[in-house]
Amino acid sequence: MTPRARLAAAWIPALALVLSWGPEAMPGWQERRYRGRTEYTPLIAAGDTTLRAVARGASSALLHPLGCDPHGARLEWRWRVLAHPEGADPGVRARDDRAAGVIVIVRRGWFPWSIRALLYQWTPAAAPGVWSRSPYSGNVRTLVLRSDPADSTWRTEHRDLGADLARAFGETPESIEAIGVICDADNTGATAAAEFGAIRWIEGAAADTAGAGRR
Repeated sequence: MTPRARLAAAWIPALALVLSWGPEAMPGWQERRYRGRTEYTPLIAAGDTTLRAVARGASSALLHPLGCDPHGARLEWRWRVLAHPEGADPGVRARDDRAAGVIVIVRRGWFPWSIRALLYQWTPAAAPGVWSRSPYSGNVRTLVLRSDPADSTWRTEHRDLGADLARAFGETPESIEAIGVICDADNTGATAAAEFGAIRWIEGAAADTAGAGRR
């Protein structure tokens, strides 16, 4: 991983894990390349660090292993799209690209085919709330959260992770293997760009309080 793609992870005592982006490397972050390499660059503005992702006909993800129990857990993050890949449609194998995605990887056994993934994605090709299978793998479920244009406006997500995993796979797994982000444009050969804020994993009483505050 290049220095500009290095990230930082910090525990908030007892109830929350914050996966944030920073200039210094921390053990555990991994880049997974699918085709070429997405450029990931930490940016600091007004004391806040975000991650800029730019894919030019390429696709790679940044993943961090967790080993956390998703029962009762929530995920929160903010993101924005700077450029959607022209012609992309994640429902079509030959055009399966998106400007921004947050990935949750689970394992239901020790064989390679036992890995499952839930991909939250931002794409104008489908309406928010649409669930589907990846055209590349039946083990990957996708959920469209946003279809807004690339207007550089920050949006914030609050997800009940346990409930989403249960809907995706019929049950909530005992453990999360990794969480990551992706920006890809390898199938269309176009350019995609997005920016991510910190991803917060909240569990226990903190998750209950966070959920009650948004009802």
